[in-house]
Parts: sequence; structure tokens; C-alpha cells
Amino acid sequence: MPIVPPTVDSFFRFEAANDEAANDLLSPPAGRRIGGAPAIELEPLHQIVYVSSSRANWSEAELGRLVTRARIHNGAHGVSGMLLYVGGNFVQALEGPPSIIAPLIHRIRADRRHWHVQRIVDRKVQARDFADWSLGFRHCRPAELAAAGAVDIRRDETIAKALVGRDGLAIGLLRRFCG
Repeated sequence: MPIVPPTVDSFFRFEAANDEAANDLLSPPAGRRIGGAPAIELEPLHQIVYVSSSRANWSEAELGRLVTRARIHNGAHGVSGMLLYVGGNFVQALEGPPSIIAPLIHRIRADRRHWHVQRIVDRKVQARDFADWSLGFRHCRPAELAAAGAVDIRRDETIAKALVGRDGLAIGLLRRFCG
């Protein structure tokens, strides 16, 4: 059977399909497996949840680029997790092999785009809470958290203050708004 080279038309159909997928990065369908987290874990798992404050408000385009890069990195390294951006703050869960999570959190702490990185959860786990996502993502307003009865960061002043010492609330918040 002869090899048929792709046509220009087929190339543009391929590009359009990829553009649609790229535009959907901020809100992938529920249950869609994005990353390369292994089904059977060969190493112990470590889970970290942190909160941080952004030095500037991020645009949707900036958040999209951040999420895209993180999904590629996480998928290639067996990391799963969720990221919530609310009111200029990040809440993120990362889970995977300790040999990957430790340098990743070090890199995150050194990133100058945000500050006041506080660990909320730092533990070994038997199973992933966010196994279906190399990085799930949600951008929401503080009022959405309050309306859902999760955390009223207007009342609690900061999301970090609301979550410190409340591991279950932090994980539940990420599951509820990102999962």
C-alpha cells in the first residue's frame, strides 16, 4: 500500500482539533484523564497541599500557559494534582513519588511569581486523591467559595489562614471545586 502524504486540508483539520483541545485546558470534562499517573504505583506516594499568594493577578491566558506547562511536566513525571486559583491565591495539591515531589515543591517555593508559600498538607499516602489529573484546574471567585459553604476568605482574611491546620478541608476544597 503506498504512503499518502497528508494534504494541507488535513493539516489544518489537525491544527483546528488541537486548537479546540488547547482552548479547553481550563475546564476539561469531568473524569478526563489528562496525565501519565501510573495505574499501579511502583514507589511510595507523597502528597503536598500548599497555598500561596500571587504577586499580581493572573489573566486567563497566563493561567492557561501555566496549566499547560504543568500538565506536560506532571504527566511526564507521574505527578497528579489539582490547582485552584481564587482571589489572587493558589491552592494546589501535588501527589507522586517523593523523589519527584520534593524538588518540584522546592522549585515552586523559589518561583518569584508568588510568595508566602505555606504547606497545608505534607504526608505519605497509600492512594492518590487526584489520580485522574496531571493537573486539574479551576479559577473561581472568593464569593463562589463562600456560597458553597467552603471557605469565606473575605471573612477569614486569607485562604491560608482559613486552611492552616485543616487538612481535610484543604483536600475537600480541591475535590469540590476542581474534581
